[in-house]
Amino acid sequence: LDLPVVVDALLRARSRGVAVRVLYDSQNRGGELARIEHASIPCVGDVRRAYMHNKFMVADGRRVLTGSFNPTPVGERRSDNNVVVVESAVLARQYAVEFAEMFVRGMFGPKSPRNTSSDPIRVTRETTVRVLFAPEDGVKKALLEVLQNAKKSVDFMSFTINERSIGIEH
Repeated sequence: LDLPVVVDALLRARSRGVAVRVLYDSQNRGGELARIEHASIPCVGDVRRAYMHNKFMVADGRRVLTGSFNPTPVGERRSDNNVVVVESAVLARQYAVEFAEMFVRGMFGPKSPRNTSSDPIRVTRETTVRVLFAPEDGVKKALLEVLQNAKKSVDFMSFTINERSIGIEH
């Protein structure tokens, strides 16, 4: 979290009285994060050696922003990333549970319990989504099911794929 425009927006939200909390990977402490901490915004870092790779925001209990985007200058200007914004209180509750698990209970990675529903959530008349968090929600199994059940086509984009069961051989 090192993109000044995002940090500025968080600080402005806080000054408007919005409750702001920040989770971050402790390996990336410093920089703009110091401004957030200086503003007395509650922050919790994942102190494990492994990266805490979640990238999401829940706003007002009804809007979720998620995707691969890192809020950093490199993430903004150089990296090919994506962001999905979904208006859904049901979806927001799933992400809020995951956030609280880490922020309040300090449960990251392998300590993370399976405590969110993977049932489909209808976000529009035509669109349903399923929320799966790794490692606890069986993301690999779900991905393989989608691939195995595809009837016409699969378009797949990933930074890296090194899982043999998905079909990549080294």
